Amino acid sequence: MTETIVVEYTGSYRATHRDSGNTIDTSDSAYGRRTYKDPLGPLCRVIRDEVGFSPDTLIHVERDGVPVFKRDHSLAYWADHDVVDEQTKVAKRIKYRAFDVPAVSDHPIPLEALKGHHNHPNRGILDAGVTA
Repeated sequence: MTETIVVEYTGSYRATHRDSGNTIDTSDSAYGRRTYKDPLGPLCRVIRDEVGFSPDTLIHVERDGVPVFKRDHSLAYWADHDVVDEQTKVAKRIKYRAFDVPAVSDHPIPLEALKGHHNHPNRGILDAGVTA
């Protein structure tokens, strides 16, 4: 039997998986700018890649206890896609593509540039301090 986990939408830009304590917020307050990206894809990538759930796990999405979609989809399905609302067109589902990040860089990327980036281990941070 395939395991099913619940992801909860809160508002337009926030999705939470309560059991793991992970939340993705793509709003102005988290990113410093509006992304128009649905938080479900980034959250499912975290659940799969960092929390360790199987890609076959079913995702049941709710808002205030009411199902959002007619049927549940696999974690792999949601993790491999993003939904983008272009504001002038109907929202569309696109295949997820990670940013190309060089393994070694002659020019280190400052921590400030990584704030809120959903692929970086420090994603979603709003403030950071460096200690030696």
